[in-house]
Amino acid sequence: MSQQPPPPSYYPPAPPQKSGMSTEAKVAVIVGVIVVVIILALVAGAFRQQAAEPNIEVTNRQGTYSRFCGSYYSNTTTWTLSATLVNTGGRGYAEIAYRLNGATVT
Repeated sequence: MSQQPPPPSYYPPAPPQKSGMSTEAKVAVIVGVIVVVIILALVAGAFRQQAAEPNIEVTNRQGTYSRFCGSYYSNTTTWTLSATLVNTGGRGYAEIAYRLNGATVT
């Protein structure tokens, strides 16, 4: 008869318990963060586009008109106009123009 080895007198240690998030939870968090970043980028881009439009207000308008017939009836007419332009909008540029004898002057 052959002799059998004795059964082991100890059991292997138990595996360590899992701690932290599962792989599925980590993927869900990463996808959530990416979606939030995309939404914030879109909102910020829309806000920048709205804020970039200038809004010009004309204040302190003053003007005078004088007609001078002058020597030899040169018929000179003088307009003097003064105004303050205030940009109450965001960043950006505005072009100011007026019409003079049917032509636009900027």
